Amino acid sequence: SVTLPSNSTCGALSTCYDCTYEYDMRDGENMKCGFCYVSSASGPVQSSCVAWQVDDDGENIPTEGRCLPASMEKDDNLKFVSQYCPTKFSPMIVIGLMLYLVSFQSGLGPVPWIVNSEIYPLWFRSAGVSLSTGFNWALNIFVSYTFLYLVQAFDYGSYYIYAGFSFIALIWFFFTLPETKGRTLEEMEQLFSKPVWRLGRG
Repeated sequence: SVTLPSNSTCGALSTCYDCTYEYDMRDGENMKCGFCYVSSASGPVQSSCVAWQVDDDGENIPTEGRCLPASMEKDDNLKFVSQYCPTKFSPMIVIGLMLYLVSFQSGLGPVPWIVNSEIYPLWFRSAGVSLSTGFNWALNIFVSYTFLYLVQAFDYGSYYIYAGFSFIALIWFFFTLPETKGRTLEEMEQLFSKPVWRLGRG
């Protein structure tokens, strides 16, 4: 729980998540609130939501409450965080990310690059690989740039948007991506001479 101070607009926030959320806005202004607490074996205790500012060294420091820099220097158990909440489950994020990378890169990760290198006829192969690679990285940049804005607007609903696009792509490739197993590069031109809606039946 959070003990709220009455002398700060941060007092309107009630949880650590609210205190440290990147988009704490009120009347169009960033409130810059953080979480001050005492670290214990059972977790954060004697906590409060306080305001902070950036000092000359670029560090986020509290401007009120018990977590002022002078107080924190005297008490090692006194902690302040401005952009995350303390939790004992933090290692799960790293482990999950590592498992995802290992699973993806040893499974579906290489598939688009393999397919992309063999579906073009010889006369278009260099240009096709170049264009598709450039388009792929352009979309990567677009997703990276817009992700935080989507999270701000839709929260966890952002992942449903990505899932929807993935489902549409699955249907599209089911009908348009032909089987290339056992075919030579010379046969690709003939294979892709069919109308788009019949390619997947090749």
